[in-house]
Amino acid sequence: MPHLARPKESRIRHLILISTCFGLALIGCAPSPEIVATAIAQTQAAMPTETFTPVPSLTATLTFTPEPPTSTPTEIPTSTPDLQVITADPEELACTKADLPAQGSYVPTLFDFHSGSHVTHNTNASVVKHGGPFFGELLKDYIRDTGRIDGWWLDFKKNDPSYSGFSYILCLVAKFQTATGAQLAVQKYNDVEIFGKPYEYLDSERSVGDLSVAISYVYYAVSSTRIFYEVDYSYRNYRVTIIGHGDARVDDLYDVGEKILQKLKDAPLSLP
Repeated sequence: MPHLARPKESRIRHLILISTCFGLALIGCAPSPEIVATAIAQTQAAMPTETFTPVPSLTATLTFTPEPPTSTPTEIPTSTPDLQVITADPEELACTKADLPAQGSYVPTLFDFHSGSHVTHNTNASVVKHGGPFFGELLKDYIRDTGRIDGWWLDFKKNDPSYSGFSYILCLVAKFQTATGAQLAVQKYNDVEIFGKPYEYLDSERSVGDLSVAISYVYYAVSSTRIFYEVDYSYRNYRVTIIGHGDARVDDLYDVGEKILQKLKDAPLSLP
């Protein structure tokens, strides 16, 4: 009898044969490496070319633009100094009874430290003479430095003993070439600066005129002690010195000074 293969083995061989043929077919149909390379090159050529454009870096530049001022500054006017001087003669502006406290019933007196008269024309020559050998030269400097022109001195005595005010009031009104000279006279040539002790500056809340000082001093006599108060001030080119003898209120002297000051303010003016 002819030899017959087993059916199971026949099927396996058949499947191996089919797989082998299919693999060969696939190998025969695959493209060559040259074809693949050509296709990739053509694909890349068709794609858009990306060009790198550098983005400029951000550099911050600060530019200052000044803002316009919100308001215009107000210009402060420069004051012009008043150089006018009083032209009236000091005799016209001298102290009178009407300038003194009415309660004291003051009257002119012969009591005068310098001339023995209640009215004294206080010229520059008399000022130096009264200074004597000790203060004469200093008073010459005073007249030269300050530009003193002339002056009048008057004395008054209290006529009502019941009044507690000053027993005596002495008034000196002096004229100078300029207001600066009158102020220098009050500052540098008052009794404290010239004579020193027992003259002393007195603290006072009041003032009068352009520049003023208050002075006190004690005069020790043989049988008594005398107390004096003094108000010395300048207004324009005039100097006014008011002295009170007695233990009274210095405000009374300021009151007298205010009344004389009003006469100075009402006096005619002109440029020096």
